[in-house]
Amino acid sequence: MTLSHQLDTSLPIKCFPHPDEWTESLLARMARQHGLRKPWRYDLEVLRPSLPPSMQSVDAGAVAYNNEVVPRWAQMCRGGLIRYCSDCLAQSRFVRTRWRLQPLSVCTIHGLVLKSGAVEPAFSTNYKHPARRAVHEITDQEMHIGATCPTAHGLAYSREIWATFEAAAADSSVPSDIAEALAWALLADRLVEAATKAVRGAEYPCESVPLHEHRAWWLNKHGLQIGPSQPQISGFLKSLPGSAHRRAVMATLNRMIADEERTRTVMSRMPLGDLKAELLAVPGDGRGCGALPRALHPEDHLSFEATEAALGCAPTLLRHMISLGMLGDAKKIKFGRKTYVFVPNDEVRKARQFLDNSCTYEEMLLFLGIDRRAYWLLMDCQHIKPVAIYAWRRYPRDEISELVAQFHDVALPFPESSSNLLPLMGDWLHLPGRVRSVVRQVLAEILSGSLRVYRDGDGSRLDAYWVDAASPARMRSLSEATKAYTARERSSATQLEMWAPA
Repeated sequence: MTLSHQLDTSLPIKCFPHPDEWTESLLARMARQHGLRKPWRYDLEVLRPSLPPSMQSVDAGAVAYNNEVVPRWAQMCRGGLIRYCSDCLAQSRFVRTRWRLQPLSVCTIHGLVLKSGAVEPAFSTNYKHPARRAVHEITDQEMHIGATCPTAHGLAYSREIWATFEAAAADSSVPSDIAEALAWALLADRLVEAATKAVRGAEYPCESVPLHEHRAWWLNKHGLQIGPSQPQISGFLKSLPGSAHRRAVMATLNRMIADEERTRTVMSRMPLGDLKAELLAVPGDGRGCGALPRALHPEDHLSFEATEAALGCAPTLLRHMISLGMLGDAKKIKFGRKTYVFVPNDEVRKARQFLDNSCTYEEMLLFLGIDRRAYWLLMDCQHIKPVAIYAWRRYPRDEISELVAQFHDVALPFPESSSNLLPLMGDWLHLPGRVRSVVRQVLAEILSGSLRVYRDGDGSRLDAYWVDAASPARMRSLSEATKAYTARERSSATQLEMWAPA
């Protein structure tokens, strides 16, 4: 008999989550308490609606704190093996949510490296293996066999990064505080990872050395420190040993910023833009580009690598900017088989100012509060005019702000009754067969004050503006008139005249 036949609308046995218990672990425990000796994934899905509301707002098996999902790169897959701390599991037989974090490899509470091999048949794959034991069946002796401790340096690094978060999660602190501590820990560990992988060679991490041990060794070798706070991370960024490390960390920050623009996670709490600006402000090491002798470097010029670090943009974008002449008269010096590129300092400053005063496509959508349909509509009406650099688009911030300001100037206060109002950039603007000239005219009449528009709140984004029924009616009448005129013109071109001219 399946669990769905045993349960009614309410569960006969109440099951409350332990501090930091993973949702899948709680569901499996609930199933066993209701008589299922070997629950399967289907049974967990039947029980999922019975979870507390705070645990139902995220996807199945996802790691989340305070209803804020952890980035995909920091999560372990739902069906993978369960890593665990032997001492933690001996105290209470449930899977902690923090054990599902990919970067966390050491339990900072007990000072043990997380073991692998425990399974939960309800959601684990490939569990039929003699060396793997289910979480609810493993004995204390089995869970402690093979448990290891990190070195002193590895434990110190892990505690510096993760101790605050783990203590907050284990003590059931305020969920917002747990999410804040987790975000700082993930950011610090991610930046250290980027720096250690910046240069291939003897310092590059290898598979035989645990990552926490390698990162502790790398920080100790270069005399660096880092911790889960903005001052500590800022100090780490200012002390990076070389330009290659700065470029690698900059690329990581850019990826994280782009990821948060697409999907907001717990990392949206972090001042990623401020940290990027701090890293850009770090002066270069004064070294040249590649193997070109220093005496051949032109004065008042930056090498290609130094320009890339100063602008914080992708190298392909920088190459296109140079080929289009956007960086002035860049000098190319051929030395041996390689050609070195140098950009004038003044042009680098101008390009930096341009990039700072413009935004990407994702940033523009977020700034205006619009979707892709509204973007293309505004593009058709020439209210948005991007600067094209091959496949890249940049949108001047002052022009975007001016567009919002135009609606702000003509908007009326939000009425008490809003039942008949429609979003300014709603579906009424995207009807099938709409004519571009008609949409352009309707928006022009709204901006001129001929059609009413209402502002909800401060009106800092376009999703705060609403229109009444007059705007859709005007759209329909103009569309009908335009289509009738077009049909008449089309037929008149082939219509024979009744009286031929003399």
